[in-house]
Amino acid sequence: MHLSPHSMSLYIMKNMLKFYTGLYGCLYNRKPLPEWVFSPLRRSLRFFASRKLPEYLQNAPLPKSTCHCDNVIVSLTTFPARINDVWMTVSCMLRQTYAPAKIILWLSKEQFKSKQDLPNNLTRLEGDIFEIRFVDGDIRSHKKYVYAFRDFQDMLVITVDDDLIYSPYLIESLIEEHKKYPDDVLCRYAKKIKREVDGKLLPYNTWQTLDYICDSDVFLGSGGGTLFQPKKMYKDVLNTELSQTLTPLADDIWLNAMCRLSGLKIRLITKELFFFLNKGDEVSLSKQNVGMQQNDIQLNNIMNYYIKTIGNNPFEEIK
Repeated sequence: MHLSPHSMSLYIMKNMLKFYTGLYGCLYNRKPLPEWVFSPLRRSLRFFASRKLPEYLQNAPLPKSTCHCDNVIVSLTTFPARINDVWMTVSCMLRQTYAPAKIILWLSKEQFKSKQDLPNNLTRLEGDIFEIRFVDGDIRSHKKYVYAFRDFQDMLVITVDDDLIYSPYLIESLIEEHKKYPDDVLCRYAKKIKREVDGKLLPYNTWQTLDYICDSDVFLGSGGGTLFQPKKMYKDVLNTELSQTLTPLADDIWLNAMCRLSGLKIRLITKELFFFLNKGDEVSLSKQNVGMQQNDIQLNNIMNYYIKTIGNNPFEEIK
């Protein structure tokens, strides 16, 4: 079908989220061209998206979903430095082709006293699907999954991050893959665990982001859009005292360990359907975990603990 420039412009305006996330995904097709060809194109796309998408997400009417998934919960959290931007992620989740039963944003009462402290562009999105829930204490990024796993044990929980723009096909892609692999944990962003010849883990900074479909030694990133079945996770998954002792800054390390200790296969499905709208976030946990080698410390914490207590290394190579 041929579209005139005017028709193409109208299509982009009406389907801007699909356009930007779809085009961004295409720029991860690294073969046969080298990575340096795609990297500046992705930066340019993020530049234009950061100027166009916020207005679109705020003003464009919410489309009707083609399917309603009554057994799906989308769960996320945020903190004061990102509270003014998280509405964009929520808006992306409200524009899914497959609508979840609930989208829940978990906030710490230590950081936010009440809804009166929250920006209007976030609270105005509350309704039948999206809700904001306040919790006692602050377990940092672990809020992303803990309360949803606790309250919705018999449902599918999809975790997302608070600083990403997601494709409207994110939930649909996870649910359709879940039908094929009903026992697996499914993710859309992951790294490949790298080891020395003797099986010892190499430093986390050497692990490469996977750009191909994989179901072996996958280290999931929970924020890229990851589908869990809470009741299948290892029994310690809701032990916040333990997770805060071993992995206080790394919910991903904890969740990977809980999957592996339960014998769950972690499967990377098709490449990510998201991108960072703002890349210059100076308060992101990834800067601290990766830049200051905190991930390696927390990986060692969790391996040493479970080797000592149950004789099982959760990050032992799976043959």
